[in-house]
Amino acid sequence: MKKLYLINLLFNRDLGITIEQKLDPSNIIVNNIPGNGFVTVRWLIKGGNKVTVTVSSKKGGIASKTN
Repeated sequence: MKKLYLINLLFNRDLGITIEQKLDPSNIIVNNIPGNGFVTVRWLIKGGNKVTVTVSSKKGGIASKTN
């Protein structure tokens, strides 16, 4: 059984500035990603070896990836 322990949104890779999302870690909410920008997300998951990430965006549609 998989258990999601922690989710961090990484805003500055060089300085390691992160914000922990404490409520509902299985659903990430990002208000805005600027043009040609990106958001890095870190998960801490225990158990299982396959994880599926699905992204839903108003302009970009839906994309899904399983490792």
